[in-house]
Amino acid sequence: MKKVSSCKKEISLINRTNSKELVGKCAVFDQNETYIFASYLIRMRVDAEKADPHFVAFAINGQIGRQQINALSRQIIGQANINSQEIRSLRLPLPELAVQQKLMRNVNQARHNTALLKTEAKELLKRADSEIEQMILGLRPVESI
Repeated sequence: MKKVSSCKKEISLINRTNSKELVGKCAVFDQNETYIFASYLIRMRVDAEKADPHFVAFAINGQIGRQQINALSRQIIGQANINSQEIRSLRLPLPELAVQQKLMRNVNQARHNTALLKTEAKELLKRADSEIEQMILGLRPVESI
């Protein structure tokens, strides 16, 4: 376990050991307290004047990053691995910071909209299940199509 001292800035954690699908996955960690993270994670900091950590994580987790991680990672005893030098070697697109931030606002809005649609779909499915059950039990007339 490694200690993350009080983080005033966002950092990214990268999964260095896991299945082929999960090795290299990246997430931004932005809590302002002291935490400990597992040894299978690598801490990565980006230059805040050049890169938005959320954009970097998005690029690493996207097709461009995944292709490179899949090419670089090694399978050892059923687990895939990638090291910090290999992570440093990743070639990611890096538009101007303002463009990165705008793209991430769009991504976050799309994620929010997706979550709302999923919630709405679950509610519609639940209502449909209830209506079907009522029809089966004879508590509601069967509507013709």
